[in-house]
Amino acid sequence: MRDFLLNDLTKRWDTGNVLLGMAAFVDPRHKSLEWLKRHQQHTIQKQLLEEMFAVSGLQMTEIAPGNEDDAQIVKPRRFDDCDFLDEDEPDEQDTSKAAAGALQRAAVQGEYDAWLLVPEARVIDANSPIDPLAWWKMHDGQFPTIAKLARKYLAIPASSAPSERVFSRAKLIQQRQRWNLLPQRLEACVMLKHNAWLITSI
Repeated sequence: MRDFLLNDLTKRWDTGNVLLGMAAFVDPRHKSLEWLKRHQQHTIQKQLLEEMFAVSGLQMTEIAPGNEDDAQIVKPRRFDDCDFLDEDEPDEQDTSKAAAGALQRAAVQGEYDAWLLVPEARVIDANSPIDPLAWWKMHDGQFPTIAKLARKYLAIPASSAPSERVFSRAKLIQQRQRWNLLPQRLEACVMLKHNAWLITSI
């Protein structure tokens, strides 16, 4: 049981760590990721680049800095003497689509490279903290793809306060005199207590 809980918590922490790293990487105040190890920084950088290509409707073929080991080796194709007779000439429409895709891919890669060069936004006056959402509103045109991901990761995080209130109410209901309550009855009591305000508002 102990090993199961440890493995489960470790898995959840690793997932949360990636989400935390992504939120920090698109935050202009903490984008250096200096508290992470080098390989963890590379993981976050690669994740951002992959999501940038996904948002743009592209597949990532470029390798993020520090992840050159992920590159796939493409073996050259061997042509026979008469292979060229069986192949159709490339369509102009396919060629134009490929060129447009290459330009879009280069634009995404260029935006990513430019983001890596942006210095962290430092707080000069403690009474005037930097609002990352306001910063992105000003730089939306400079980094349009990353701005979409910033709105995704810098949204207000969910709070555990409501669920903690439910557990507190359950503790108040199931006191020593009510230890024999069935789980279904306890659930019904907690539901009624938690949603009592709906009854009074009708």
